Amino acid sequence: MSDPSQLKPKSTSVLLALFQDVYRQEVGAEEDVHRTLPFFATSLGLIIAALNYVSGQLPGWFSTLSNCTEGDPWIRWWTLGFCMAPEAICIAGLLLSAGCAAFVLFSLAIATKKQEYGRVGPESTLLQRAKDLQDYYELTLSKEDEIDEAVSLEFRNQLLNEYAVAIPRNRGITGQRYSWRARAVTYLLWSLFSALLATIVFLSSVQFGFIVKATS
Repeated sequence: MSDPSQLKPKSTSVLLALFQDVYRQEVGAEEDVHRTLPFFATSLGLIIAALNYVSGQLPGWFSTLSNCTEGDPWIRWWTLGFCMAPEAICIAGLLLSAGCAAFVLFSLAIATKKQEYGRVGPESTLLQRAKDLQDYYELTLSKEDEIDEAVSLEFRNQLLNEYAVAIPRNRGITGQRYSWRARAVTYLLWSLFSALLATIVFLSSVQFGFIVKATS
C-alpha cells in the first residue's frame, strides 16, 4: 500500500471519510447478524412444533410392520415396502429436519461468536498524539496556519494508516459472519422443507388410511 504521507490534504480528507464509512459498516456487521436471530428463532419454533406433532402421532415401527403383515405373514417384499413407505418417509423427514435444525444452531453459534475487531484509538491516545504533533510543529514552523495545516495533514495520515490496518481485519470477520449466517439460512430451509414433507406425507397417509395414528 502507498504511504499516506505522500497524499495531498484533499486526498487524505476524501480517503479518511471513505475509510470511516467502511469501518462503521464492518464493525456494525455484528449487530446486523444479531438482528436476524428472531427470524431464526421463529422458524425453528415452527419446525419444532411440526416435529413434535408428527412424531407424537406416528405409530411404532413394529406396530406398522405388524399391521402390514397381518393376515399374510409371507407378504411380498415390494408390497411390504409400499405399505411401510409412508412411515419411513415421515421418519426420514423428521430425522433430516432435526439434523438440519441442529446445524442451524451450530452455524449461528459461529456467526455470533465474539470476535476481536480492529479498533482505532483509544480517544486518549489520539488526543495525546494530536498534542504531540502540535508541540512538534510549533518548534519547526512559525505561522499558525501552517502549523494547523501540518498537524491536520499528519494526523489524518496516521489515522489512514490505522484504518488501513483495522478495516481488512474487520472485513475478514464480517465475511466469516455472513458466510456462516448464509449456511444457517440454507440449513433452515432444508429443515423447513423436511418438516413440511414429513407433515404432508403423514396427514395424507392418515387421510387415505396408509398410516393409523398412534393411540394415546
